[in-house]
Amino acid sequence: MDLRKKHLERLRMRRCFDIARLGIRAVKTNPAVGALIVKGDTIISEDYHKNFGGPHAEVNAISSISSRDLAHSSIYVSLEPCAHYGKTPPCVDLLMGSGIDHCIISSIDPNPLVQGRGVEKLRSGGIKVTEGINRLIGQEVLRPFKVQQKFKRPYIILKWAQSLDGFLGRKNERIKISSPVSDRLVHKWRAETDSIMVGSNTVIIDNPHLSNRLYFGENPVRVILDRQAQISPSAPIWTDQIRTFYFSNRKRKFHNPLIESFVLNEVKEPLLQLFSQLYRLNIGSVLVEGGSTLVRACMNQDLWDEARVIISPVNLNHGLNAPALATDPARRQQLGRDQIAFYYHQ
Repeated sequence: MDLRKKHLERLRMRRCFDIARLGIRAVKTNPAVGALIVKGDTIISEDYHKNFGGPHAEVNAISSISSRDLAHSSIYVSLEPCAHYGKTPPCVDLLMGSGIDHCIISSIDPNPLVQGRGVEKLRSGGIKVTEGINRLIGQEVLRPFKVQQKFKRPYIILKWAQSLDGFLGRKNERIKISSPVSDRLVHKWRAETDSIMVGSNTVIIDNPHLSNRLYFGENPVRVILDRQAQISPSAPIWTDQIRTFYFSNRKRKFHNPLIESFVLNEVKEPLLQLFSQLYRLNIGSVLVEGGSTLVRACMNQDLWDEARVIISPVNLNHGLNAPALATDPARRQQLGRDQIAFYYHQ
């Protein structure tokens, strides 16, 4: 294969990743997938998996063009086409009857129901298959889905802001650490995740909105862990018109129809129960924003996949120590006065 062709394959696959990310919030516990169709040197269609349980990326890309245009074309897909009946029919069957003669993919599907069966079926049906294009980027896009498939829980992102000298704040005191620019980025993160989670102390002390009001898009589901039912019945958070999942050791009734209450089994570990329940509710990702007790509990039980730490150039001199991560960050980003460190686990 000449260098120009290899370069074009990588560029087209990167485009698949870009459009796959457009559906990352809507697909929940399904994978984010992008697809594009090429005839000659021209991209004639592109689309992505747009919503949980809906048509896959390949189906959406194929449905927008005629069978005549599909003849002798190639399809690029960020993930191996499915070969089983799930919420939708197998994509490989559609590809084999479409006129497409070459399928280029980045990653094999980690779902045990697929895992190479799609590739095998395409090849046996006479379609040429090329695997592993931009594999590392493809695995990054697929990371939440791999976690969901392996552990049967949501992808868990820990987030906190700390001072330059390593403090989160002070006990029973609300202290602002991150800058307004970083706050807007956090609201973007909220808009990209299915849910945002806090413990009872954060609600009592900070009285947070837990919305993405500084960014556009649908608010994430709020998840509140209040094991001893300490949050006051008159707290403003109960009146907001945002869907909320409330977890406690005690049964509690709410007048707000957007609040769903779940009782934890006191004998079993609460976080494992909570995350398993969220997965059953098709929550694919959780942004854990605090407080420090909740973040540390997730870390101590190995219940995290990514950490995003905002480090502000202020010194508090004393207070609550920030969690310590044993590894160096995978990358750092400067945003105004703040630095953001990204860590990956598992």
